[in-house]
Amino acid sequence: MANQNGSTTPTDGPTDGRDLAAMVDEARSRVEDIKGRAMDTIDTVDRRLSTAMRENPMLVLGCAVGVGYVIGRVFSKLR
Repeated sequence: MANQNGSTTPTDGPTDGRDLAAMVDEARSRVEDIKGRAMDTIDTVDRRLSTAMRENPMLVLGCAVGVGYVIGRVFSKLR
């Protein structure tokens, strides 16, 4: 609870250590879930990019050159 000057006391948080442990476990579970989904997405993008590079190498090369040109123009204007 906040006192008159706005600072909080140590009793503001969960009073039971098990509440904190449950919150940590839930956060850990969520992070693991997000990590798993991110890894799946990265694998999918990797497979699609590999397939595109094999099927259309000139298109991929053209895209890389175009992106490099745009990035070069942006950074040259920052000087």
